[in-house]
Amino acid sequence: MCYSFFITLSWMYPGMSRLPRALAIVLLALVSPAGAQEETIVVRSEGRAEGLGFAARDAAIANAREQALADVLTTLVGAVDLRDYRAVFRNAAGYVPHYDVLREDAIGEMTRVEIDAQVALKPLHRDVAALMLPRLVEAPRIQLLIAEKVGPAKILTVPDFGVAEVALRDGLEKAGMDVSGVEALNDTFTHASMLAIVQGGVASGSEFARSRDADVVIVGTATDDTPDSGTAPEAGELVRTQADVVLKVFRASDGKMLEELSSSGVIHGTDPWINGEEAARDACLRVTGRVIDTVVLAMLAMGAGDEILITVEQPGKPERVAALIQYLLADDAVRAAEETFYADNLARLRVTYSGEMVRLADMLAPVVCEGRKLDVLSVVGKKITVSF
Repeated sequence: MCYSFFITLSWMYPGMSRLPRALAIVLLALVSPAGAQEETIVVRSEGRAEGLGFAARDAAIANAREQALADVLTTLVGAVDLRDYRAVFRNAAGYVPHYDVLREDAIGEMTRVEIDAQVALKPLHRDVAALMLPRLVEAPRIQLLIAEKVGPAKILTVPDFGVAEVALRDGLEKAGMDVSGVEALNDTFTHASMLAIVQGGVASGSEFARSRDADVVIVGTATDDTPDSGTAPEAGELVRTQADVVLKVFRASDGKMLEELSSSGVIHGTDPWINGEEAARDACLRVTGRVIDTVVLAMLAMGAGDEILITVEQPGKPERVAALIQYLLADDAVRAAEETFYADNLARLRVTYSGEMVRLADMLAPVVCEGRKLDVLSVVGKKITVSF
């Protein structure tokens, strides 16, 4: 037995509002009794082909499937120019395995069809990420904050180089990503404050993400079902141990949660503590691919639009940042500028800017705000770091 439900995609893909209103896109989640979940976006699209008859009809349907795939890709990666994704379009039928023909008619010597195309998200995300990961301008910077209760641990803690952190870090670094763990947080956060961030849900994770000098922030837990008593099983007795990993993936520029991912690992062995650690590693290995996909898609979306991130080191006081925002807004190429995070030693601004990055850096070089000159430290891609 299957259950289905539909929700709009504006929260999942912010760019969806840019698509034509006539485009009907919904999320179809099919949940099997075993709990497996397959996500499919249903896109209403139109296709055309020269000629009449069965061959022309098939060609028009193929064109409509490609149009549906193009609509989803445009929203997914934030780009209008899709020439880099030609390999994806060659497998359009694979990403759109099912469709319903709603209408077909002839216009002179041309066949036109309208279909509801079911675009499979998981393989599309996976293949787009694999295609574009080697083409990223810079290595994604990832901050991990993972709390664990695994193996001999009796309570949830935030360890340096914990089992789950090491397993995730290893997989992400092998994909060419620049990863920082708890060791990068110890000078700024206490153990209690880090644990509070993990346990505080989306709001605290979002605030934490905005404070980090990273592209993507991952906050999560790894727990197993090892008894707190740690009672050893009888000699030769096999024990089943399950570990569960839950990860919230945030975009650092604005703190938006991109995905919540989960995975489980099960190990049978005679030592429940070793079982728990191995099960946690297995759960992390299972989810690492989806984490990489989410990171790459986030990087593509951030790099395609007009949005840039300005990191302000040592702002000193909020009035100085406010003056910088007003200076930016006075430029015709700046459509919006807002503060996403502020502390006396660090602030972040999200700016919608349609000009060249070199021009913006030159424009910032002579700025003086509240009696202190601004220094431009670096310009990398669509990120600028400045300091007062």
